[in-house]
Amino acid sequence: MKPDRQIAYAALALVIVMALAFARQADAPAAKSITPSLTGRPELCLTCHDGIEEISASHPQEAFGCVTCHGGNALALDADLAHAGMRGGKNPSDFRVVEASCGGSECHSGSAEDQRDHIHRSTTSIQATYAGAIAQVRRSFGGQYSPLYQAAYMLGGLQIRALRTELVTSGKMSDRRFHDAILRQNRIPIAMLRAALTDQPLERGGPPGWRFYGPVPGAARPGTGR
Repeated sequence: MKPDRQIAYAALALVIVMALAFARQADAPAAKSITPSLTGRPELCLTCHDGIEEISASHPQEAFGCVTCHGGNALALDADLAHAGMRGGKNPSDFRVVEASCGGSECHSGSAEDQRDHIHRSTTSIQATYAGAIAQVRRSFGGQYSPLYQAAYMLGGLQIRALRTELVTSGKMSDRRFHDAILRQNRIPIAMLRAALTDQPLERGGPPGWRFYGPVPGAARPGTGR
């Protein structure tokens, strides 16, 4: 092949590569930068992920950003490069990586006295070990719980199910917000829980004003047997 033809082919290849690079750059979204107050380092994650619901009110985006918990490369705009090194995939609280994602004395692996030992309490709880699974099997089939206890356990589940229908199925709140709100309120009567979730005032000594029962899918109607 003649030298001048080689030069022409090389120049054509260079033009094609530059055109493809320009086209890719033109299609790319405009970079959106945030600088979380806890790190003081810029991140470009919101270029693609702007509008995603925050995990909770205690983890505001402007304070934590994304990389502190999720990992990844903060300044990369290529998806594969930006996501390289992310912890736990879509779940940085996966117990396999939770210490790296959520740990630290000022976060979730602090002292029990300061009530910041969340990771330790979670990873050793019965919900996180086979102890929880074994306890549930015994609860259902072991016979050591009275029928009254089992009935109360079932009624509590039906109450929470009805409350979810009222608040989540109706579109008033998301599943995540409903879940977090129940955990935050801890063990209180369902009527009080509903009042807290719907911003209703409570009076000391006042009677509960909510009944969860009604048409339950799959339940037999009284007097019909079906």
